[in-house]
Amino acid sequence: MAEYPSLRHVSIEALVAGAGGDPWRTDSTLQRGEPKQIADLATAFYDAGVCMTETSEAFAHARSRFEASWNRENGSHPINDSAEVQGAIVSLHLNHQQLTKIGVGLEQIAASLTEAQRASRNAIAALDAGLKEIDDAIDQALAQGVELTEADLEPLENIAILDTREALGEIEASRESYAGEMTRAMTEMEAEGYTPDAIDAVDGDALDAAADATSTARAYNEGQRATDQALVDSDGPIAPEKAEAAARLRDYGTITNSASSPEAVRLAGERLDDYVKSAHTRPWKPDSILGVPPSRRALVRREWQKQLEQGQPWMPPMTPDEATRWMDQQEADARLHAINATQKAFEDSGMPKQRAESVVEALASGLTWQDLQQYADITGDTATDIDGRAPVGRHALDGFNPETIKSIANAGEYVKGAGSLLEIGLAVDAWLNGAPADETFAGLGGSLLGGAGGGMALGFLGGWALGPGGAFVGTMVGGMAGGALGEHSSRWAVREMKHG
Repeated sequence: MAEYPSLRHVSIEALVAGAGGDPWRTDSTLQRGEPKQIADLATAFYDAGVCMTETSEAFAHARSRFEASWNRENGSHPINDSAEVQGAIVSLHLNHQQLTKIGVGLEQIAASLTEAQRASRNAIAALDAGLKEIDDAIDQALAQGVELTEADLEPLENIAILDTREALGEIEASRESYAGEMTRAMTEMEAEGYTPDAIDAVDGDALDAAADATSTARAYNEGQRATDQALVDSDGPIAPEKAEAAARLRDYGTITNSASSPEAVRLAGERLDDYVKSAHTRPWKPDSILGVPPSRRALVRREWQKQLEQGQPWMPPMTPDEATRWMDQQEADARLHAINATQKAFEDSGMPKQRAESVVEALASGLTWQDLQQYADITGDTATDIDGRAPVGRHALDGFNPETIKSIANAGEYVKGAGSLLEIGLAVDAWLNGAPADETFAGLGGSLLGGAGGGMALGFLGGWALGPGGAFVGTMVGGMAGGALGEHSSRWAVREMKHG
């Protein structure tokens, strides 16, 4: 629960309304994270792996970041590290090298969380102190018998609102930076086959796979469940509709069964969520990395779920959980490739490596290119503070140097209309390969790159664009990633399913 300062004359509600957000509530969510629990799990995975020079250096760097910011609180949500590691080894068949990489990823999340928490705590402490000064000044004036009018109080109230807005911006900047690094680390772990659900309760992002599954099951129970049960109980052959209804009831039973494993609940929740999102059209936000609208993603996943369970010439039948896990793995591979390829495209265009990494993480966390472009437009390529960094503006780019801002401004010429990280990466890559900006990029966003850019898209996407996994992901993003890619993926899917 958020802890608000005790003020006698300044209204917290007015501050929150004037600032456009609640910095205390945002800080409270972030502070609920327990980085020590994540760091301990990271150590368990790392110790179970093998020592490699690259991962050893990465782990040591992340550990030093964690130690520098950790407040020495152990938290209240302990993770059974040994059981989690052994479960991953047994159920996912992870090798020692994969275990080491997962350890590094978890340590990076712990380090980023501690840094975000420290920055947020400092911002709240400074805000509370400033508000107390204003509140005390008003109180002292009143105690001396001064009659303060609304006109007298307005400047102080404006300063209080400005302080609150600035604190909110600082906290959101810290949270956005953490979200970006966590997204990259989790994507890399998922690409290794491990979904870090064990840290849901302690990662400070207010998201929880089990809670999401329970919420989805509740909505299903209140809406479709009775209809599905009646269909399953009806006489007659098991038609496809009846089989699908039975599968949804099975997943509902898994989620609501207290004896179900967390992995089973997560996978059942994903399948039920796919049904909800494909059956009910709402303005869900597209995936920030692949740009796939949730309704389209859900439709593709439902169809592939059926095909994978039935089996194909190129793949034996899978259990429901195996099929869902297979799709998750393909998406994770695609997301990781999109992140890495887009970062490389930025570097190839002249952006320094560390800055390219930061921009990609900002985009992966959900910020748009327009957000970054607006920041560059506001600050220009000469605006710096005394440390040589860009001043506070668009929070995603706090700390970026003028060279990076100029790179973003220049690149913006070539990615007009691009939305997702994959679209932006494809646009920059195509430009680097000679595509004319005025023709190729003028209308990005609806059908990226069109027919002419399809070959470039396939080259950019790399090896995972081939084979069943590429067909699955390509079918999902085809409507976004250009005609050639979509057609290629669909043809591959049909050919493979029919002929093997």
